[in-house]
Amino acid sequence: MNLLKNIKIRGKLFIIILLSAIALLIVGLQGINGLNKISKGSEAIYQGQLVPNQLFSKLRANNLEIDANNFELMVTEDDSINDQLQKDVEKKNEENKTAMEQIDKLDLPDNVKEKYETFKSEYTKLQNASNDMLNLAIANKNKEAYAYYLKNVEPQRTAVNKLFDEIQTLNSENAKTRYQQDTKEAGSIVMLLIIVIAAALILSVTCGLLMTRLIVRPIKEIQRLFAQTEQGDFTVKGTYQSKDEVGMLTASFNQMVAGVRSIIETVGETSHQVAASSQQLSASAEESTKASEYISSTIQELASGSEKQAESVESSRTIIKGMTEFAGRISSNAEKAASTAGESAQMSIEGTKAIEKVGAQMTSINETVVSLSEAFKHLSDRSDEIGKITEVITSIAEQTNLLALNAAIEAARAGEQGKGFAVVADEVRKLAEQSAHSAEQITKLIAIIQNDTKETMNTVISATGEVKEGLVVVNEAGGAFRKIESSIKEAVAQINDVTALVRNLTAGTNEIETAISGVQEVAETAAESTQTVSAATQEQLASMEEIASSAQILAQNAEELQHLIEKFKIKD
Repeated sequence: MNLLKNIKIRGKLFIIILLSAIALLIVGLQGINGLNKISKGSEAIYQGQLVPNQLFSKLRANNLEIDANNFELMVTEDDSINDQLQKDVEKKNEENKTAMEQIDKLDLPDNVKEKYETFKSEYTKLQNASNDMLNLAIANKNKEAYAYYLKNVEPQRTAVNKLFDEIQTLNSENAKTRYQQDTKEAGSIVMLLIIVIAAALILSVTCGLLMTRLIVRPIKEIQRLFAQTEQGDFTVKGTYQSKDEVGMLTASFNQMVAGVRSIIETVGETSHQVAASSQQLSASAEESTKASEYISSTIQELASGSEKQAESVESSRTIIKGMTEFAGRISSNAEKAASTAGESAQMSIEGTKAIEKVGAQMTSINETVVSLSEAFKHLSDRSDEIGKITEVITSIAEQTNLLALNAAIEAARAGEQGKGFAVVADEVRKLAEQSAHSAEQITKLIAIIQNDTKETMNTVISATGEVKEGLVVVNEAGGAFRKIESSIKEAVAQINDVTALVRNLTAGTNEIETAISGVQEVAETAAESTQTVSAATQEQLASMEEIASSAQILAQNAEELQHLIEKFKIKD
């Protein structure tokens, strides 16, 4: 606590900013890490399960069309139809070749890759057997072609379809496993984000409250002390001690109060001395007046009285000169106090600027959290796009059902020779069901991912609210600094008033000194003019009147000064 207490206000505010920035960085990094993991999970599902399933479904559908065309070749002898069917078969084979090349480029799981290698081998055998059957059908050897189909093509096609089923089953299992991993990972990410955000908020709020207490409490104490001095109480003393700006301000305040208290004490003592001197001067004037009444009886007594009068005037002049010097010291100390208060006002202005910088940093933190929320929204939009792809798969499944229906109708029309078409129709129906089932699983996965994304977005929105509360605390600290600045300005005004009063006192003492000098000259003239009794007596009476008048003025000034000093409290 003492270490924090001795840190400058700028350093305390920097600690708050640094902790807020670190908290934001940690939350941001955790959020970005979570987004990357969720994005990679979606990408893995898309590339590892969805795309391969699409390509395998396309291969299976093309194989069914190839089988259908081969059956039609075996039942028709029209050369033009045979040519068209042959072109269709070649086109589907090219599409299958392209699809398999695309599959080869994919990063398939090891278990799927192993099955796929077996599939390629069996598919090559099926393609060779189909080509042999196609050649027989083109040569219009339909019975031989059909027999070859039953013996060689159909068993091989059954093996290929079995591999199709196994690969799709593995893809479904891999997708389920990946979903379970992503769900567990998403839960861990959300929990970690909650912990990190909670820890960051607790740390930031605790540090903010601690720093605010270290800054505001001593400032309020100084504000209270300034209010007491404003009422004229100069017995107060600040007790806060530290090496920061507030501690320096407290030390300067104590020095200022001590200086002003010393000035007031000096002025009080001087005013008492002035009052005593004025009384002495009045007494001397009375004695000189009496001496003037008896001047006709003895010139020697007059000369003696004149000498005493000159000595008294010289003593008064010395006292007045000392009073003038004290007044000069008072004026100098008051100006120093005003300068110190001005520096304190500048310190409070710098504190206000630092608070404004903290508010700007908190605003930047709020904008960064909002950007993170936008990133979650983009992730949700991408999940919607994947949902649209599943709708396309569902559409393909519906079209495949129509193909199966057409094949079944054609098989019924062909009678005995249409049994092969019936088998094709059954395979097409299975393909449609499996495709629809896969699309439904993908749709469920997308819905779960979207739900997790929304929960994460809600967490980020909650963090935005906490940042706004931090902005309110910073604004309150700024208000406290502005109040301090106002109090210091009022104190400077009070010190300036004291300086003006001291200057008036100095001017008054100068006038008194001038008057005393005149009295001294009159006394000397009276001593030199003892031989001219009448003239000397008149001049001395006039001089005594001037002395009495000056003494009265001096006494009035001293009394006014004492009244002013009584307004200040300098002792407990």
